[in-house]
Amino acid sequence: MTGIGIAMAGSLLLLAADKAVPTHVLLVAAETLVQRSQLQATGTVVRTALASPGLTRTERARLRLVDAILLAEVNDPAGVRRVLDDALRLDRTVAFTIPVSAELRERLEDARSMLPPASGPPPATGEVVGREPPARSLSRVVDQLYASVQIEAADLVLQVGWQYAPFARDDEVQLAVRKGVVKADLFEDAEARRAFQRALDLDRSAKLPDYAPPKTVRQFEEMREALSKPQASAKAPTPPERRPSTTQQRTPDASVAPPRQAGSTPSGLPTSPPQRPSTPRSTSAEPVDQPAPPAPTTPRGVVKFDSSLARFNVFIDDEQQPKGSTPLTLSLPEGAHRIRFDCSRLSRCGYPPSSFKINVQAGKYQECQPKWPPK
Repeated sequence: MTGIGIAMAGSLLLLAADKAVPTHVLLVAAETLVQRSQLQATGTVVRTALASPGLTRTERARLRLVDAILLAEVNDPAGVRRVLDDALRLDRTVAFTIPVSAELRERLEDARSMLPPASGPPPATGEVVGREPPARSLSRVVDQLYASVQIEAADLVLQVGWQYAPFARDDEVQLAVRKGVVKADLFEDAEARRAFQRALDLDRSAKLPDYAPPKTVRQFEEMREALSKPQASAKAPTPPERRPSTTQQRTPDASVAPPRQAGSTPSGLPTSPPQRPSTPRSTSAEPVDQPAPPAPTTPRGVVKFDSSLARFNVFIDDEQQPKGSTPLTLSLPEGAHRIRFDCSRLSRCGYPPSSFKINVQAGKYQECQPKWPPK
């Protein structure tokens, strides 16, 4: 959590400058993700943010600066210049609020120097109209990241989002259930249970998103059932049955008549032995409703992709777009997968692509680094 706080420091500068207009949560999320080299996730958040209502001109300009960072990573100087010009048209004073290369800062200043002289009053940069609550923006983008199997990025976005608490009750419930689903996918069971507990404390009828795996749904429903059991079974305790003490039976008492002989009555007449009541036996077993079998699910494992040599894009199986760049943690279906480390789209890389297969085991964590066949 400390790393997230440091990453957000530059992004939240507007909070101090204008407390009435906090920085849009998706802008902060995008700037945080790009610093963590979650490039594909950054692009997803930037597109979602630009389509959101209520952005200020300055926030749109800063999102374009994030676009410039992404384009610089894939060596697209023409694209970098284009989005820098777009950013400056929105806000002539815009600047990077997160660490970037000196080269990128120089390009921004070069583009600023080419602007024509300003005429008239500058356009308003802080107007906010129709902005949705931060929690709803977060829920929407977390759903998109989870659907594209960018689980670690979804976790980072949720960590950013909690900096915007407090939330409305229903909004906090939606964030809590999503946090629980994401943490369960990352095998952080204690964190998942805490998030689910918070959601159920706020709303006993809370529901998980439709994409939640069946195993996670069962865990959530078991927690809900456990909360309701004490209320349903609260009954007065039944007093224990009192039985005569053996010691009292054996203690002689002068006021008690001597014991009678077995098989006799007070008049001395024989009696028949007592009959035991017969227990009726069930002639047919009643049908018992069996619970429906759980829906089948694909077991998953967690793989961390990293390299000390350079930063690589990570491709899974036959996908044409990378899942992100190292360091990267993904939740993958159980079984064999072809992995490709490729840094050809990134700057300052002199390594050839590395392609090989790995076997993902359900419920297991493993680390993966690029490797090449011996020469």
